Amino acid sequence: LIRAKVKDLQLEVVSVGDLYDPKTSVMTRLGAEVDVVQTSYSTVRWGGMCQLLPIFSTSFSVDVPRDSPLATKKTLTIDDLRGLRVRMLRHANDATDQLRHLLRREEGVEVIDVQTFDFALFNEAAESGDVVMTSGAWSGIHPGFVGITLDSPIEVPCFLAYPRNPAPHVQRFIEAYAEVIEENAEQIAPGRRAPYLRAIGSTPSSLSAKLRQPARLGASPFEHTSARSNGLL
Repeated sequence: LIRAKVKDLQLEVVSVGDLYDPKTSVMTRLGAEVDVVQTSYSTVRWGGMCQLLPIFSTSFSVDVPRDSPLATKKTLTIDDLRGLRVRMLRHANDATDQLRHLLRREEGVEVIDVQTFDFALFNEAAESGDVVMTSGAWSGIHPGFVGITLDSPIEVPCFLAYPRNPAPHVQRFIEAYAEVIEENAEQIAPGRRAPYLRAIGSTPSSLSAKLRQPARLGASPFEHTSARSNGLL
């Protein structure tokens, strides 16, 4: 869909590592290693560092150990979390911080702050019998856990983050992306990702890309992941 609007641009999906590490996060220097990042957004971490194009919103998920009595449920409520320790990434995004404040006020719910999402987090949670609050592709990624939708009015917005002063070809891509979103607004149901926004080869936490014009199709100096998009371009 976007390809028809910007036929002279090529999208290259690239790996970016941990977005939450302030020393290495590409969010602080968009336009260098990558031009755009599809991700949720934390004002505390990245406020004022980039521009944002809203794409969709998704529900929170609670990842519970497979042997937990909760693992058979289709959805969970905050009441289901009473008596549990909930591991949450502080400042993962603004919605997570909002939910974190809400849970800390709930009697019987203990919130455990974590520094980053990785498999070590889930391994430690499994050993302790804790649950992990997730959103997006991180839900259900660990084989020892089941991701269950949290029934909550708070959802996680997902954005396309791009530089404050984008290069002309990046600005053209953003404008084309915005047009596609507007033209297909009815297909983007709350809590779901529109089909043309999915991509093969994206990392669990985000999708990042380098945009190239025909004159810049040489080998990338950055580590990258080969990927085809499902109708993204």
